[in-house]
Amino acid sequence: MNRKIPVWMTVCITLIVASLVMVGTLKFAQSSYKNLVSGNDDNSVLSKVQSLDEAVKNYFYGEIDGTKITDSLMRGYISALDDRYAAYYSAEETQDISDKQEGKSGGLGITYTTDTATGAILVLYVHSGSAADAAGLQRGDLIIAVDGTAVTADSFDTVVEKFKNDPGTKVSITLRKTDSTEKTVEVELSEYTNQSVFCERSEDGVGYILIMKFDEQTPEQLKNAMEELEKPGALSSVIFDLRGNAGGRVDALERMLDYRLPAGDLIFANYKDGSRRTIFTSDADHALTVPAVLLVDGKTASCAEIFASAMRDSGGCKLYGVKTFGKGIIQTTYKLSDGTSFKFTTSMATTASGMVFNEVGLLPDVTLDNVYTDEFFLSAFDEPAVAAARSGVAAER
Repeated sequence: MNRKIPVWMTVCITLIVASLVMVGTLKFAQSSYKNLVSGNDDNSVLSKVQSLDEAVKNYFYGEIDGTKITDSLMRGYISALDDRYAAYYSAEETQDISDKQEGKSGGLGITYTTDTATGAILVLYVHSGSAADAAGLQRGDLIIAVDGTAVTADSFDTVVEKFKNDPGTKVSITLRKTDSTEKTVEVELSEYTNQSVFCERSEDGVGYILIMKFDEQTPEQLKNAMEELEKPGALSSVIFDLRGNAGGRVDALERMLDYRLPAGDLIFANYKDGSRRTIFTSDADHALTVPAVLLVDGKTASCAEIFASAMRDSGGCKLYGVKTFGKGIIQTTYKLSDGTSFKFTTSMATTASGMVFNEVGLLPDVTLDNVYTDEFFLSAFDEPAVAAARSGVAAER
């Protein structure tokens, strides 16, 4: 007896064989699906899925969640690629990732860590325009209580969750300032733009720029940081800190490199068909004209490694620190019409010097034994690794 495929199964099959829309431009026709499932006839695959669906529909002793089955089927397909960077995302996950990449966030608006001496929340950075910024929180502040609950090792995670409540929620925060005075402020949580770039200028004109990740807002924030550092006068040199930067958006990376490097081809991509294409170029505008160095570590990965390699190959900048992570492959994200998405590896990055650093990492020009530290410094220039980079770049002036 012929049976109609239920609506949820139709959606499921459509997701496998329908046109795939690549972010921005690329579309695949349904006929290309046969090439994706190597070694299998597309009709036979659909027949197997339909047979499974009919059996479940007729005999499964339980409720059927069509959305859950669809998502599981897609995740299974992606998992079978054995690509450690491939992933499938539900519609909710896709939207959440998009918001984060666009720099959208809500809550208190700080980057923090645990103060090793007291167990309190140590404010590392305050995001501009956030609730914390409006309340006057500053780098180096200790949050010792929230809504009357003391911050301890036992309460830390619970207290931090209060910073992530919906915008409009009010929380009472007790601070211990760097001069040891204490005060309590009421803060109304709000939406804000995540700040991924922080900067500081030394008395002798050295600029320090921390780039924490590459999202939609990072290029503009880097531009603003450079302008802020140059307000008192021309810089003598720049230190770019990429330690702990795991990467982010490739399109953001391209804009950042173009703003800092002289004209030329910067990064190339090698594809499965053997072709090699230039993916990043720079024009002659806004090229960095003062000596610069970059701090890197074992967590510097992906876009951060591409940034570092391009700055070294095309900008003549030295790397200070230890060998980087070694993720030199590029993933492409494809969005489907129902709001879900998936990504998988589509190319291998090659530096301007011809180096392939995937699974190898970038070796620093100057190795630092003190690239990591648990000690907090109110000024970045007092940190040993930054101080070493500062000494190194001073010799290049």
